[in-house]
Amino acid sequence: MRVAMPALTICFAITLGLLLFIFPWGVYQGNFHFAWQRTLLSYILLAAIVALLVAVVSPMLTSRMKRRFGSQLAAAAVLVGTSLSLLFALVMVFSGPGLFLEIPGTRVQGIFFSEWKFLEFYAYVGLPVSVCAAILHLWLGRRAVTGSR
Repeated sequence: MRVAMPALTICFAITLGLLLFIFPWGVYQGNFHFAWQRTLLSYILLAAIVALLVAVVSPMLTSRMKRRFGSQLAAAAVLVGTSLSLLFALVMVFSGPGLFLEIPGTRVQGIFFSEWKFLEFYAYVGLPVSVCAAILHLWLGRRAVTGSR
């Protein structure tokens, strides 16, 4: 759990930053007539979901890998990055226009998964977050092994 909490926080911040950069606030808030709270909730909720996926999937994969192959952090980091990118690919496939369940009270479908935006989400948010999660896993795992804080 000590490793998951920093990864959760860092991945949330990275994801929120990427979402705001790739899907600019001014475009989605300025051009549509929705309350700003609804738009903000959509950004924060999607960043939290992605960070939670990273925090839940990474430890599950690592524990299975340690049982099978011993403590090879580099291999585990590659597995985490690859698995998360495949998971985000599945999210992308099932989140195309009209396929993703709209979260009531938000604009997640309209902002991030409408038309061809789901491809942008995968390429510019999903893949970078997967790589960041693998790097974080390797870095935090090494810190845990060496005992440094």
